[in-house]
Amino acid sequence: MPNLHEAELRHAEYYNGLTYDANELYLKGGEYIKRALDWFDLERSNIELGQQWSAERSQDDAAAAHLCSTYPNSGAYLLELRQHPTERIRWRVAALAAARKIKDRAAEGVHLGNLGLAYYHLGDLWSAIRYYKQRLKLAREIGDKHGQAAALGNLGLAFADVGQTRRALKYHQQHLALARKIGDRRAEGAALGNLGLIYKNLDNVPRAIEYYERALAIKRAIGDRIGEGHTLNNLGVAYRLLGDAPRAIEFHQQRLALAQEIGDRRGEASALGNLARVYQDLGDLKRAFEFGEQFLAIAIEIGDRREQGIALGNLGRVCLDAGHPREGLELEEQALSIARETGDRRAEAEAHDTLSLALDALGERESAIKQAEAARDLYKQLKHPNVVLLQERLTRWSDSSAAQ
Repeated sequence: MPNLHEAELRHAEYYNGLTYDANELYLKGGEYIKRALDWFDLERSNIELGQQWSAERSQDDAAAAHLCSTYPNSGAYLLELRQHPTERIRWRVAALAAARKIKDRAAEGVHLGNLGLAYYHLGDLWSAIRYYKQRLKLAREIGDKHGQAAALGNLGLAFADVGQTRRALKYHQQHLALARKIGDRRAEGAALGNLGLIYKNLDNVPRAIEYYERALAIKRAIGDRIGEGHTLNNLGVAYRLLGDAPRAIEFHQQRLALAQEIGDRRGEASALGNLARVYQDLGDLKRAFEFGEQFLAIAIEIGDRREQGIALGNLGRVCLDAGHPREGLELEEQALSIARETGDRRAEAEAHDTLSLALDALGERESAIKQAEAARDLYKQLKHPNVVLLQERLTRWSDSSAAQ
């Protein structure tokens, strides 16, 4: 008969294995998504118990350390949907310590990179950058070229988000050069797409489209259907920025059809959200709201709270444009609550921003100013360019109040 330690080890191993199987089931897409998530929800307490046991014993037991290091990877996609970023950080910190204990440097690098991603999703971009840099340093030390490429790409995305576009450009150029050197076509396609994002941020949308088209050709050539979907999305956004609504709609519809074909519900939701934005630009608020509602429905179905908040925020802005500030206010309050819950500081700033406009439309200028100040302060912390627009709005409102 096994002793208590052996029984607990078997329990932890069993649920780690089942979590891996459920994660693989989720990746099949389609009807399997709900089955995988339902199983995870049913067994979540056992999964958490197994991870907790392995974490508590990881510094004294090699088998427990190995389990602790593998738990976050076994259910990576499911955990991204079900765990708050702070919980993912707790698991990854324990996994990082365990990987270091058993001297698994490759796993150590993976955990560093994922800690960066978790902080990125919290909106704590400088912490994300710190972990990405550690990931890059370790990858170089152990000769992990693919890890280096991933870290360079993530650093480029993070530096772009903190407003250091030129620095981000250098990281993406290094990412592209390394991807080509090691013959990693998937990484090459990702780097080209990221360079497109940089040129979009530099307001050089035609050049961004050139990079997107090159990325799309690679992703189609290697059969990267999910990557193809992301690039179709980026092309749609680019043409929307150029004011070419028909082309934007065409690309977002292609992305929608592809996502439905491969069972990519997250991609389907993204396409619907972007179609809603294009129709909002066109002033077709009825269709914008319909697409926005479909976006929200899928976000709820797949259990993605962050996307639910984004969808609610988008719907709130449509209501505001349609002259229904009270309805917009209610939706934005829900979006703000979810943004705080998920730690999405950018979405929180956007919700305060829209709430200020809704309150002003309702004649509640004092409350509107408080919301605008909250938005401005968050944008300032995030080093987001919208801080200038918020300050201009606050100055305008202040001048208007003084003149009355």
